[in-house]
Amino acid sequence: MDGEPFIADVRVNGTDFVPSLVDYGCLCYGAVSKRISLSPVATYTRPAAHLGECSGDGKEVKIDKITYVSIDLDGHQQHRVFMYVIDDLNWDMILGKRWMEDQDVHIHAKEGYLEIGSNGVQYHKWSRAFSQQLADQLPPHRPGVDLKIEVLKDEHGREKPLPWGPLYSMSREELLVLRKTLTELLDKGFIRVSSSPAAAPVLMRDRYPLPLLSETLRTIAKARWFTKTTFRTRYGSFEWLVVPFGLTGAPAAFQRYINSALQDYLDDFVSAYIDDVLIFSSGSLQDHRDKVGKVLQRLMDAGLQLDINKSEFEVKAVKYLGFIIEAECGIRVDPEKVEAVKEWATPTNVKSVRSFIGFANFYRMFMPEFSPSKLKDLLITAPILAHFHPERETIVEDASGFASGGVLLQRDDKDGLVRPVAYFSKKHSAAEANYAIHDKELLAILRCLEQWEPELRAVEHFKILTDHKNLRYFYSERRLTERQVRWSEFLSRFQFELEWRPGRKGGLPDALSTGPGYAGQLLR
Repeated sequence: MDGEPFIADVRVNGTDFVPSLVDYGCLCYGAVSKRISLSPVATYTRPAAHLGECSGDGKEVKIDKITYVSIDLDGHQQHRVFMYVIDDLNWDMILGKRWMEDQDVHIHAKEGYLEIGSNGVQYHKWSRAFSQQLADQLPPHRPGVDLKIEVLKDEHGREKPLPWGPLYSMSREELLVLRKTLTELLDKGFIRVSSSPAAAPVLMRDRYPLPLLSETLRTIAKARWFTKTTFRTRYGSFEWLVVPFGLTGAPAAFQRYINSALQDYLDDFVSAYIDDVLIFSSGSLQDHRDKVGKVLQRLMDAGLQLDINKSEFEVKAVKYLGFIIEAECGIRVDPEKVEAVKEWATPTNVKSVRSFIGFANFYRMFMPEFSPSKLKDLLITAPILAHFHPERETIVEDASGFASGGVLLQRDDKDGLVRPVAYFSKKHSAAEANYAIHDKELLAILRCLEQWEPELRAVEHFKILTDHKNLRYFYSERRLTERQVRWSEFLSRFQFELEWRPGRKGGLPDALSTGPGYAGQLLR
């Protein structure tokens, strides 16, 4: 840019405003001075290089460090922005050519302003939804939504005696934090001094249902774009005027409210799990932006505030409910969630065993062999599960040994490979273990179809591969047992054909039904 340099005030890492040079002559993404890199931000050493394209004046400078910063330019926010660290930089920060191109920045020198065409400006109309000032204010009463604490009654309809909770011992440091927290909550109006005759940690639960994780993941399969009571203290008794974290009825109450606010959009292009809202779409970027605008407007109308630091806009991959969901690719385990598995100590009691199994069970749909001896490796190396597409060729492989097992597969239109969508296994009960082989195989099919009924009911036709040849003649049998008649009625809901394949080719389903050590190759 010719003439006077263009200087913009940029808030760095959520603190100070920094005069920054916006320079098309700086060919890299951007650079910061040593002063900025000394703030509480990680700095990484890299092999030294001498570059003349990042200093802003064309002089060759030594660069051996990089860092990541968050920047806020008049409401346009970016997180983890890559920057070179230059010791003797003339400016605290330079935003270069690559940044301008990436963010679609245009300099209007005569008028003295920048035009930024990315999502920070796209959604500026709804900036009040991200206002910290509004978030710190007491929200309005919402009839029909405000929480009410019900007192339990005895068999005669009389209220039970109200409990008086004990005080817990606290260290001096904990007491200082408690006093500071109480002061902040009182100043915001979130709590008030209470004269209530009761204070207890136990409340009645709100039974409003939370969304099923499996249904939520199915709903977003084709998306291309994603945007995710009185208490006693040493200092007296206080009562909440807002719903606190940990209140047993809070999740259900908030889920009810968020569902009512977004009712028209749920499962169409929005998924809301308590306070985690995901907007998804399979169309154009502009179509996605229109939908984001609708959701932001609806949340503003409902008086809900969002955290800009936890928001992502117009991304192709997103962390949601413990998974990584990637456009046109699939669902995989969040590496951060399972990193601790590598260092997980061997369980030494019933409680620790339950804790580990419970953690692993959350991800069992990724694991073809769900056995304690292999859980660590299976979690760490969990494959990417493909999204389910009703129009693709669909195959169910089943097997039955000591358990029912199966894998749901679909052929990828791009490379012709058959990829896993989900795994399933369930141990036989004592009675089921005594079934005839014919019925065990049929039970395996039945359980697979029950597990994946929402997906398979949407498919016009699919194959079931079985290693029991006689099952092909099941529908032609004249005499069926009472159990087989019940099963036949359920199977008639699906459009499938049974195809025999030799047991030795069962591979993965056989491993699911007979235990570890038998996993083979998927179909090719």
